[in-house]
Amino acid sequence: MDILRLNLGQLPDSLFWCQASAQNITDYDELIASIWPAYFLTPSDIDFPEMFSQSERKQYTDNHMIIGIREQATGQLVACMSAVALTLPDPMTETLPDDGWQWAYRQAHYSHQPNALALQQVTLAFNAPSLNLPNVLIKAAKVIAGAKNYERIVVPIRPIAKNRHPELNFEQFIRAVQQKSIVDPWISRHLEEGAKLLNICHQSITIRASITWWNQWLEQPLNNASTQTIPFAIVPLEVDHTMNTAAYIEPNLWAAYSL
Repeated sequence: MDILRLNLGQLPDSLFWCQASAQNITDYDELIASIWPAYFLTPSDIDFPEMFSQSERKQYTDNHMIIGIREQATGQLVACMSAVALTLPDPMTETLPDDGWQWAYRQAHYSHQPNALALQQVTLAFNAPSLNLPNVLIKAAKVIAGAKNYERIVVPIRPIAKNRHPELNFEQFIRAVQQKSIVDPWISRHLEEGAKLLNICHQSITIRASITWWNQWLEQPLNNASTQTIPFAIVPLEVDHTMNTAAYIEPNLWAAYSL
């Protein structure tokens, strides 16, 4: 299916839709690297990536997509979204796996007959126009999933307001959002677009590395505390000085769109 032939949504004349391919992936990678920190993007020295067979890697490539929005005048990529197609054994389940984002990534390697789309990330350039582009991209994902006859879109939401409330654990924070005493931009966006909130995935993203490696990622040394606040994180980094390792274990909140 040629995604760009779909009616992904009306953009102003100054912008146009685009899709990543092997031939033009560089500026998508550069945009993501300009926003996301190194510890999300580069391999660890102790936690090695899961090995997949050649056929499984090909299946992931077939199931993976990145769409974007560019400026008409300059061609600059100002926003992008990545997603994977996968098979949900029970498409209407109310409980999704505790390892969230990483589960969706693995599942896409084995999904030969996908019935759902899992959103992985949305990234905006620092100079992106103020046109509510995240919601525009979410709407486009619904168009794509509908065109492929998928039954659901699932999203491990990363609530970026959590780092402003270190006094609350993740469950307390989500409860406060649901009670409307705290507003989280990403949870709000998905609710606006019709998503239903499901369960917390407590270990959605797990990143382990030596303290030396973390020092390189962060471009500054960790201190002697056992939990530390690091840039871009929504929960503290857990540091084991005895073992010379540190782990970032990020919870997310599953949400789903029924199509």
